Amino acid sequence: MPLLLKLLTVHALSCVLGLINSVFPRGTLHLYGHAATYAEWWSSGAGVYFAALGIAGPIVGVLFLRKSRYCRQAYLGFLILALVVPYVAAGSPAHTLITVAVICTTMAYLYKWWATKEYFAP
Repeated sequence: MPLLLKLLTVHALSCVLGLINSVFPRGTLHLYGHAATYAEWWSSGAGVYFAALGIAGPIVGVLFLRKSRYCRQAYLGFLILALVVPYVAAGSPAHTLITVAVICTTMAYLYKWWATKEYFAP
């Protein structure tokens, strides 16, 4: 497995920490720059969002490890959910364009880079 692909896999697997932190808060949660209670965290939708990322990320990581034929699409969908959706919801077009560029670069790496093409070859 190429080094950068290993890092993407670790990134996906480590997102389980978002689920753990949402379900079992270990300190002060921050929401929109201010301290939030556990109830505010979940009522605002942030808890559900981070829990969903915490479930989806490890699934995508396991798909990478198993060389699933859908792992690249799943990772790109996961990146869209994790990076683009928050900026679209916040109404920040500049940040949205930057994250779309990151996702396009990741897509080029996953589909066009020789080492990843070789890794996913049957």
